[in-house]
Amino acid sequence: MNQFIRAAILATAVVLAAPLVMADPAPAAAVPTATQGAANLSPQDFMVGVSERLFTALDSNRAAIRKNPEAVYPLVDQILLPQFDVEYAAQLVLAQYWRSATPQQRERFIRALYTALLHT
Repeated sequence: MNQFIRAAILATAVVLAAPLVMADPAPAAAVPTATQGAANLSPQDFMVGVSERLFTALDSNRAAIRKNPEAVYPLVDQILLPQFDVEYAAQLVLAQYWRSATPQQRERFIRALYTALLHT
């Protein structure tokens, strides 16, 4: 796989992971099924595991991705998105303005932030 694509995906993963790593760990009962067992991992081990799963999926779909580069996004959505608290990341970005935003504005910002991170 192109080293630039790998670097871009890893950078996106790191940006999305920042709120997860900085946040207090969730109680075991609150951890979704997809991430059970991740609570015992260090942040670095967690990121390595997620990255390896993503790179394996990308390698498995190499031909489809070469024909259609947009095919990367569903893989990233499937593997990375469930692992990160995008809402918390949006709160950190908006800071004091989060409180004054309407629920609709917050939702639009969350989607826009995730899309911008994913496509850059």
